[in-house]
Amino acid sequence: MDIQETKEHMDELSKFLFLNVRYNNTEPNRAVHKAFTQFCWDNTDGSYLQGLKVLLENYSLDYKYESLFLQIEELKSSVVDLAEQLKEKPEEKKKEPRFF
Repeated sequence: MDIQETKEHMDELSKFLFLNVRYNNTEPNRAVHKAFTQFCWDNTDGSYLQGLKVLLENYSLDYKYESLFLQIEELKSSVVDLAEQLKEKPEEKKKEPRFF
């Protein structure tokens, strides 16, 4: 390899970054690895970093939906409590004006 070829090879390598994931070589871990790589090829054209980004965005959306759901449930509970308070409140009899 001459200097020009080496320079071109190094320029090509500099376009990429590497992310290494170390895990125990067990069947469950291999299944997760296989599912993740398939997910990345299906959703991000094989980019593992973009696959992680998509998964993190989905996680964030799940958290937002869960938070919103909890707030809606709390609001429903408050409305039910208010409705019960209105039912329990005895109706006041209107006092008619007295004439002397």
